[in-house]
Order: sequence, then C-alpha cells, then structure tokens
Amino acid sequence: MDIKDVWKAVLGELEVILSKANFTTWFKNSALLSLDKDIATIAVPNDFAASWYRKKFESHIVAALKKHFPEVKTIDYKKLDTNITRQIQNDFFKQVRTTVSARPIKTASSYVTNLQNKFTFDNFITGASNRLAFASAQAVAQNPGILYNPFFIYGGVGLGKTHLIHAIGNAVLEKKPHSKILYTPCEDFCNEFVSSIQTNKTMMFKKKYREVDVFLVDDIQFLSRKEGTQQEFFHTFNALHQKNNQIIMTSDRLPRNIPCLEDRLTSRFGGGMVADISTPDTETRQAILKAKALERGWDVPEKIIEYIAQNIKTNVRELEGALNRLATEALVSKQELTEEFSRKTLENIINSSEQKNFDPAQIIKKTAQFFNVAEKDLLGKSRERKFVRPRQIIMYLIREELNWAFPKIGEILGGKDHTTIMHGVKIITREIKKDRDLDNNIILIKQQLYSAG
Repeated sequence: MDIKDVWKAVLGELEVILSKANFTTWFKNSALLSLDKDIATIAVPNDFAASWYRKKFESHIVAALKKHFPEVKTIDYKKLDTNITRQIQNDFFKQVRTTVSARPIKTASSYVTNLQNKFTFDNFITGASNRLAFASAQAVAQNPGILYNPFFIYGGVGLGKTHLIHAIGNAVLEKKPHSKILYTPCEDFCNEFVSSIQTNKTMMFKKKYREVDVFLVDDIQFLSRKEGTQQEFFHTFNALHQKNNQIIMTSDRLPRNIPCLEDRLTSRFGGGMVADISTPDTETRQAILKAKALERGWDVPEKIIEYIAQNIKTNVRELEGALNRLATEALVSKQELTEEFSRKTLENIINSSEQKNFDPAQIIKKTAQFFNVAEKDLLGKSRERKFVRPRQIIMYLIREELNWAFPKIGEILGGKDHTTIMHGVKIITREIKKDRDLDNNIILIKQQLYSAG
C-alpha cells in the first residue's frame, strides 16, 4: 500500500469519527508526505492548522495510521503551499464530498430540532473569556439533565452563546440520535404562544415544548415584561425540570438583571449552572480569525491577523465581518493582502468601532434601562444599593469613555461633589478587577452604547 492509499484509508476512518463540518474544514487541504520509521509527516496549509491538529485530532490520526503502520508514534507537520496539498489529495476529496453530502443527519424520525450542524465544540475557539462556559457546556452534553440543570449562559452580542447551545444539541444528538431536542429563540416561543391562544391551539403548543428531552432557548431576556408568556414558560420549565429533562438558556445578562422578570423565574434560571462569556482577549481573537481564515481556505498573513485582532475588540461577528470584507476586497481588486491594503480597506470599520457617538445622557439612560431603575433615582440622593452601584457605574463610564473632569460629572449627576465622583470611580475601578459580574455588566452597557451610536 503506497502513501496515497494509506492517507485515503486514514481519511476514510476520520470521516466516520468526525462531523461533516470538522472533516471538510480541517482535512480538505491535508496530505501524508512520508512515513519514516516511527514518524509520519503530514502536509498542512499553515501553522495554525498544525497547532489545531495537535490539540484536536492527533490521537485519532495516530490510531488510524497504526492500523497500517503499527510502528508510527510521532506526527510531524510540514507547511506547504495550499495548491500543492490540494493537488495531492484532490482526487480523494471528490469521492469524500459525494459520501459526506449523502450522509443523512441523525435525528429522531420526523422530529424537527432547528439545530444548525455547523456549530460544534470542535470549531469553538476557547480562551480565558469563555473557558468556564465551554467546559460546562461539554459537561451538560455528556450528561444532559443530570449535572447542570438548568444551564444558563450570559454575555454580550456576538460572543458565541448561540454557537455553544447548538454545539450542546448537536453533541447530544450525535450520542443519542433519537433524543428529542428543540432549539428556539425566545422571541419565537413568545410569538408562538400568543398565536396558539388566538387559534385555540394551546394544547398543541404545550405538547411541543413539554415533551422534549433537551430544550434550548436563545435570548431568554425577551420574556421581559411579558406576564402571560412568563407564566406559560414557568409551567413549561417545571414540566421539563421535574422529568430531569435538560434546559439550556442564553441571555445578554444575568437572570437577576433581566427587567420585569418574575422572581420565581429568576430563582429558577439561576438555580443550576450560570456561566458567562465575555469579550475575547487579543490572543483568542487571533485564534478565531485564524480558524475562520483556514475554514474558508484563505492564506492571511500573521501580521494582518494581528492588526485586525488588535483593532476590533467588541465581538466575534465584527471580527468575522472585517475578515470577510478584507478577503472580498482583495479578491475583487486582485490585490495582495499587505498591511497597507488592510489598513485602507478596514479604516472605516475600525474607526466606526472606536467612535463614541454618545453623551452622558445616553450613558445614564442605558444604565438605568439595564438595571431596570428610573433615571431620576440614579440622579437623586438615595443610598439604596440598587441605586448606588448603577450610579457609580455611570460615574465610571463617563470618566473612562468620555474623559470628563470629576467636577463636570458631579454637575450632571445632581450637583454631587467632585470627591464623591472620584470615590465612585475608584470603587468601580477596583471592584471590576475581581467582580466578574460587574465587569460583564459594564461590557454589556458599553456594547449597547456603541451599537446605539
């Protein structure tokens, strides 16, 4: 058996083990270059692919190779031009594309899950900002309904919450193909409930949502101020929880910070595992960009990856949007991806992400809305904690984001002394370093300010 046939056999085994998305993404431009004693050398398109192989797939590759060459112990990775690796294994992937596309998705017969199979644990990039949520999600997928129930993930827009809950659903479905799994945006749940009342189909609605094994609800904050739907969701939650069926929710904030949410729901939402996803650090942003580029077959220089990661800090969607914009412009204009070209192409995107189109009045308004308190109470003199902490956050945001002087901030906050403002800013600056909830709340308010601007 020659090297080409060996690699065909290895890829055939990996195709069975891995999901369609992972197999085609990570092994499309790979090839076996040589087998020398106990070392196998594999061609990869770039350094990031080599790193990902080591972390995610090396044990599977070695196991598959050992079936043909038992002496193989070590894998070396060699970066080759994408065109070369594509040429080496192109014939095989013509066959693979046929078999992969024909493979049916394993689901319970005629049951609609609404899951997107492109979201998996394997293609979720982890870092300090999401490690707890990721580990908890994997634990839930391994033992649904047992370990963390409910499981509540919160964080800002575009940070990976939806990816994670789909990944949980897909992992459970892969392990137990006949499980009844249902993903729904909370807004759809609310609309469907109202429609069921109007059309006298409430029993069908209850049956649909109360007989699932795993219930995935995205953006649960949409229950805010919907009293009738909150009551229905409460009974749905109880019906599932009493049967130890898994409930997973996402939100842009902690349960206790969702405005006008019944106390009994707040306590239930926080009664299992609550994990946050915050803004990714520079290293994680770089890893995300590299993975997205590799997924699309783009060879983006390291310096360009660093430039995007250092200048776009808000969320993953904006990172991906910048990368797409850059690649499209380069393709259309037939330009090389140089630093100069990248700066020019992304200038408007980066400038708009940094531009502050808001003032203190909007900071006060957004903070009041976030904590569900009246603006007049934040501008008043009440020492109740529910007003003091949001008031200090306003002081901090005006100082940090707009760089206003302390006396000027005191004037717009009801004529407070500048020493009071200094004290408030100092408290938040200190607490934000050790209070993760506070840090996330401030990030979420800032995201609302920038998106509104």
